[in-house]
Amino acid sequence: MVLKRRISIQTILLGLLGIFLIWMIVVMIDSSILRDGLLQVTEDKTCKLKELGITEKGKIVYSYCFSKVELEKVLIKDKTISEELLTKGLKKKDCLWDGGTCTYIAKKYQIIVCNNQEKKDTIIITNKEISSDEAYSKFCEGIYTTS
Repeated sequence: MVLKRRISIQTILLGLLGIFLIWMIVVMIDSSILRDGLLQVTEDKTCKLKELGITEKGKIVYSYCFSKVELEKVLIKDKTISEELLTKGLKKKDCLWDGGTCTYIAKKYQIIVCNNQEKKDTIIITNKEISSDEAYSKFCEGIYTTS
């Protein structure tokens, strides 16, 4: 005698719900992990602003509190810096309503992409001890100068 078993809709829905919950947990864990990023940095406690180069979109890239920032992995043709590669794989921490200023976090550094209405289009690579508010007021509003 052959027994036929029917799978109920409830069983299918419970299975799909279980798969969805597992997928959500994996996504949450993955998004909480900080990436290394493509840059190698050497910290400098004197915290001087240094110009590193320019992006393909014309933004000036600076480092702050780093004596050395290796850019080889983010350089593109004509030795310009790729903004996309700078932030690739990094966790977006804060974005402001000023026109698009955002902070991206890596394990050893953070990148502040200034893009505000005053057209202060700069990118700052700095240590993680500097708060987003402090970095914004120093660099994105143009208070800080390189001299």
